[in-house]
Amino acid sequence: MDFDEAFLWKLDMIAPSYTEVQKLGSLYIDTLTPGLQSLIEKLQRWGHHVGIITQGYDLAAKIVGEFLWLDMDLIYGIELLRDERGNYRWPVPQQVMLWSHGKRDILQELREKKRIDSPCIMIGDSVSDLKTEAVVDTFIWCGFHVQRDVVLTKAPRFVSCVDELEEVIRWVGRTSKCIKRAKSWELRTKKD
Repeated sequence: MDFDEAFLWKLDMIAPSYTEVQKLGSLYIDTLTPGLQSLIEKLQRWGHHVGIITQGYDLAAKIVGEFLWLDMDLIYGIELLRDERGNYRWPVPQQVMLWSHGKRDILQELREKKRIDSPCIMIGDSVSDLKTEAVVDTFIWCGFHVQRDVVLTKAPRFVSCVDELEEVIRWVGRTSKCIKRAKSWELRTKKD
């Protein structure tokens, strides 16, 4: 069974209620990786836009996003439809997040619409996260909770804690500024 089939099978089997998905969002908040909230606050102070792109439930992601004061337009998850008893039964049809390439497609669309700036950094731990590498400036694989060999062997950068993540983000930012400065210098010298 591939990712796309597995998700639909799992949703049908679990059929969570609205309340259960709300509780899941609260559980995510209660179990945030230590130091992550303060790193997000730093990134926001530095002018970075931070979002969530998950193949988990949209409502749970929005609860976390609201808690972290994220731009709600940069939070994506799988939207679900409820049955007559209020349980989630079906995903909204034809949404891109249902497929293993969904995160990549969302990031590509955000970049094309200029909703996110460069450097665009994707931080993740799954194969679907790794698929975004083609549309971001930097992919960072984080092994805070789970380590998948298939991602570890292909990811260009690996971090195992929030402090390392902050250092890599700082490095990417400095490198990006150096590249921008070098390009503007090239433009000036070509005109001269």
